[in-house]
This record gives sequence, structure tokens and C-alpha cells, in this order.
Amino acid sequence: MKRTIGWLMIFTLLLIVIVNAQNLQSRAVNQVLQLIKNYFYNAQNVNIQSLKGDTIQQIVKSLKSRFTYYIPPNRTAAMNIVNNSEYKGVGMQTTWNATTQKIDVLSIMTGSPAWKSGLRAGDEIVEVNGTPVERLGKNSQNDIDKNLQKSAVLVVYRPSTRSTMTLKVKHVALKLKTVKYDLLKIKKFKIAYVQITNFTEDTYENFTLIISKVMKWHPDGLIIDLRDNPGGVVMSANDIFSMFVSGEKIFSVIRFGDKLVKPIYTNGINSIIKLPIVLLVNKDTASSAEMFSAAMRFYLKTPLVGIKTFGKSAIQGVFHLVNGGFLLLVEAHAINPEGKDIAGVGVKPDYVVKNSKRWNRQFKFRIWRDMLKTKVKLDLSGDHQLQKAISVLIKEIVKFSSQA
Repeated sequence: MKRTIGWLMIFTLLLIVIVNAQNLQSRAVNQVLQLIKNYFYNAQNVNIQSLKGDTIQQIVKSLKSRFTYYIPPNRTAAMNIVNNSEYKGVGMQTTWNATTQKIDVLSIMTGSPAWKSGLRAGDEIVEVNGTPVERLGKNSQNDIDKNLQKSAVLVVYRPSTRSTMTLKVKHVALKLKTVKYDLLKIKKFKIAYVQITNFTEDTYENFTLIISKVMKWHPDGLIIDLRDNPGGVVMSANDIFSMFVSGEKIFSVIRFGDKLVKPIYTNGINSIIKLPIVLLVNKDTASSAEMFSAAMRFYLKTPLVGIKTFGKSAIQGVFHLVNGGFLLLVEAHAINPEGKDIAGVGVKPDYVVKNSKRWNRQFKFRIWRDMLKTKVKLDLSGDHQLQKAISVLIKEIVKFSSQA
């Protein structure tokens, strides 16, 4: 009898949990529909009743908006990287190797728990918490770097030394650095290099700190690297742009639907950075990074070097849902100071220069590796875009000096 009552209580509790989860999901679905109705860029042309699906994923898919995304509760850590430069994990990029049935380590964030444990790029993870990875499959990556567990014990094989080791890594919260710099002496010219990996809420503050260091070196010119910068917080990009122009300028015009237009103005102060500048861009330069590039060229005639940018003018509102997830909903489109919408078009550089696919892949790994650094060490070999940017900048320096 007691056993029957016990099982009945467990069943009742499970039923309550299931019902509560269903109610929460239903509230989240209704919340998403209301957000689309109130804030979606093209809401006037959307019949809310026609959006199909019982889940948020299905509704977002039926909306057919390329840059509207649903981020479920178990993947919200990515939002902290985009908005707050916060990362939770062990600090490595991995991929499942279907041939060897192991996890290949692609890149290690210098200074992260993975780096401190002794893990290095090129290692192969063969066991996680006592279980061989071939038994876990490719989802074993989640057990290491995506699940919010306290630690993991890894058995690692290092092909370079043919050695096997057991390492322990811990999950921690890390504050990422979105602005990096290096100082180059090319012939008689002092060139400052500043890389902005993305625009977060604290990128402007980081940029001002880096620029103050750089300017003490008295550089002749400045290269700003926006390659692989996916954009981010628009006002952060605008605040940095304001450091280069004097007076009140239109950074971008935000268009909500067919009628409402809202200009974004600079802060109106006099420029504090008066140097010849060249910008580096590529196909993964997107959103607010494209706005920044277009504004710099329009107002300052800043040369752009690289390849055509991504072409994303959609501005997303970030909405926290009742189920713990996020809805990234396209609220508006950004128009550059020339009055153009770059959606699907991108920004074409003044000097089109390509790097190899292999170099581009390594560049992405280096960005990850240096996420906790502010001072980086540039390697010009193979970086044809940076080499071209330097030669263009030297010409700009000579021109600037002759006009002084």
C-alpha cells in the first residue's frame, strides 16, 4: 500500500512538472506572437494568424525573416558573448572527427582553463569523465564546453609527441577583450594596429583605453581591423565613430517599417583622433561594423581594404522570453549616411584584396586564441590584406604630412 502511494506521489509530481512546462511553453509562444505583432520590422505585412507552428522554432521559421532567431534556454550563453563580452566554458574550440572518432582541438584561448591545464591546438580528446568519446559521439563536445558543469577530466592524445595525458579542466566565467592592438615600425613610419572583434556594451570603454596607450607612442597612422567583426551593439559603434569626427553627424538612419525613420547622431564633440586611417574588412564584417565602415568612408574618406562585407542592415531587438530563452527579432533596417540600405549588398572596399582560405581559417582561430588579450603580435606573412593596408596607409601618411 505504502509503495503504491509512493509511486502515485511520484507520478503526480511528474505530471505537475509536465503541465507547468507546457504552460510555460504556451506563454512563451504567445509572447513571441505578440512581440512580432508589436515590433517586427515588416509587421504590417504579416498576418499573425497565418504564422504556423506549435513551437517558437516553427513560428520563427514561418516568419521567413533571415535575421530573426530564437535562442532556446540551453543556448543563452552565446548572448553574453555578443552583448556583454562574457564567456562561460573552458576556453577551447573543438570539432568531432568522424574518421578517428575523437574530438580534435582546433584552438585554445590563451589564459583560459583549457590553456592552463596544458591542452593545446592539435590535441585529440579520447575520453571525457571516464567514458571514451567514440561511445559518446559528437555530442561529447557539449559535455566539455557547453554544459554548465563544474569540471571535466579529459584523456588527451598529442600526435606531435605521441604522448597521452590526463588533464582536468574547469568551467569558469571569463571577460573577453574585444579590442586588441599592436605597434608596427615600417621603414620610418610608426603604424598603430587596432582590432575590434565585435561591438559589445563595453567595447567603447575598451577602445578608449587602448587608444590612449597607442597615442602615447605617437603613431603616424592607424589601421583598424574589422575583419570577422559580426557587429553587435549599434551605439557602441557610434560612440567609437564619434571619436573620429567633429560636430554632430548622422552615423546611420534607422528605418522602422515603411514610415518611421530615426537618425542616430554622433555625440557632437570635436574629434580626438586626427590621424590617417585605413580600415580592413572582409565577408564576415557585418551589421554595426558595416555601418562604422560606411560612415568612416563617407565623412573622412577613409580607404577600405579587403573584400566586400556581409551585407546585413537588419537591426535586432533582443527580447528575454518567459521560458528563459531569447528572441532576436528584426525591428528595423539601418541606412548608411549616403542613404543606402546595404542589405544583401554589403560595402565594397576601395582596394579589393583576398587572402587564402587557409589563412582565413587560421585568422578565425587566432581571434579565439587571443580573446583574453589586449596586446597581440602581428604576423604579416600570408596576410595580403594587411600588407596592402600598410602600403595604402603609408601613402595616406605622406599625403597628410604634405597638407599639414
